[in-house]
Amino acid sequence: MPELYDRRLAASNKLESAETKLISIANKIRRNHETAVRKGKASAEEKNYTGSTTKNIVDELVPRDQRPTHRISKGKFSLPFTGEKVDSIEWCRKEIEETTRELENGRGLLKAEITLAKATPEGSGSGHNWKDLKYPPLSSAFILYVFATLRWSKY
Repeated sequence: MPELYDRRLAASNKLESAETKLISIANKIRRNHETAVRKGKASAEEKNYTGSTTKNIVDELVPRDQRPTHRISKGKFSLPFTGEKVDSIEWCRKEIEETTRELENGRGLLKAEITLAKATPEGSGSGHNWKDLKYPPLSSAFILYVFATLRWSKY
């Protein structure tokens, strides 16, 4: 599960940077259009964006070929500039959904295995093989030390 969590975190970071880049591109296009209108090089046809969402505004302002993209490698060791070129925002959203679903399934499985481990002690003759579990119990302990400082004060 740590690998899934790392994948989701990497996709979240990539999504954040891609959306920031997309907003920056949309703002630059809007400023260039406003400058062209002021100089008389473009028509002053105004669009009313008050009723639409930010996603729709950005989709209207930024052409599909200017959206942030990246390449997906096919394996651990791949050559640069190879692989499938995908839209970063769409890919990251799908990756986050997929890894979140897999994490929830893994956490459910882990919870079921913990419940099973608590219900059947290892020494019992239940016939359960602990090595078959995806997350076998470890022989370890977590110890927490808390240091408290008492203050004596005069009343």
